[in-house]
Amino acid sequence: MRIKKLIWVIVFLALLPALASAEDVVVITNPSVSAVALRKKDVRNIYRGKKTTWDDGSKIVFVVLKKSPTHDRFLKKYLGKTDAQFDRFWQKQVFAGKGIPPRAFDSDQAIVNFVANTPGAIGYISADTKIANVKIITVQ
Repeated sequence: MRIKKLIWVIVFLALLPALASAEDVVVITNPSVSAVALRKKDVRNIYRGKKTTWDDGSKIVFVVLKKSPTHDRFLKKYLGKTDAQFDRFWQKQVFAGKGIPPRAFDSDQAIVNFVANTPGAIGYISADTKIANVKIITVQ
């Protein structure tokens, strides 16, 4: 009996890093973006349409994932909103003529590809997504 418990503990500990990384959300930008770090407030303002340019004056192009666990974690962590609240926020912005909702993609890899090929772009992906030609941004 003790051996079975010990084996389960070892298996759990071995899988823990993979489970933790699957839960993390990573913010990425196009390499043209000069920022290497953003404040949480900056991320929130970008995704609420309040911050529209980078510090160098170039346009911010922000994108989101369509409904997914990563999308839900991002919204909760950085905006303090649910998917329904985020959708309602953007519906109100559009109705009031105050903004255009972000373009939404079906997969993390689609976000990586768009961000890599779009100057000024910012997006988010699951931490275990393979990336190329994008920059990971630290959020403080």
